[in-house]
Amino acid sequence: MSCPEHDVVGVAAELPENGGEMTPREAQAHSELIRAHRIIAGLVLAVVVLLIILVINLAGSNASADEAPATQQAETAETPASEIDWQAPTGTQPDLSTMTELRVDVRLGDQRVDVKNGDDVIYTMVASSGLDNSTPTGDFTIGQRGEDFFNGDEGMGANWWTAFEGTTYLFHSVPTDTEGNYIESEALKLGEPASHGCVRLTVADAKWFYDAIPTDTPVHIA
Repeated sequence: MSCPEHDVVGVAAELPENGGEMTPREAQAHSELIRAHRIIAGLVLAVVVLLIILVINLAGSNASADEAPATQQAETAETPASEIDWQAPTGTQPDLSTMTELRVDVRLGDQRVDVKNGDDVIYTMVASSGLDNSTPTGDFTIGQRGEDFFNGDEGMGANWWTAFEGTTYLFHSVPTDTEGNYIESEALKLGEPASHGCVRLTVADAKWFYDAIPTDTPVHIA
């Protein structure tokens, strides 16, 4: 079937008069059009790449934000007793010289001692309280202190003691023997009840507590 006459005429009208070859001006225009298309395509590709990078960065940021609480929780989780260094500080010991609302909380269930300024916990120490619930509970105040003691009835002593109930119940280092040497088998019990009622601390924490906690600082044990 032949095409309608007006379609043939229409196609013929669109062909160049020189038989389909472009003039130099048309060729230049065509080349510039191709160049423009390439530039636009390059710009579009660059925008797409930037958008992909942005999406990846946003996804990474969201993932980091989601993981932050878990990371923070891991950093602040209680150290297992088997990993405790009984000679070293539990953490970074703070300067208390500017603190005006100091108090001490002993958490018997967690075997930890929190030093607070108001309601803010500024330092937490691993501890060992008394066996068979022998550490008194309630509210007390920091009293006397000394560099060392030895209890002949118990056959052990300690260094850097700070009393919170007369001179019967103390914060002090892990135990020492008759010669003043630390008893490692007792020291390794830090983080679990082990004493006769006092609150044991690492050697470094006991020294820091002795030096830094003022007399009459409130102590709460529960």
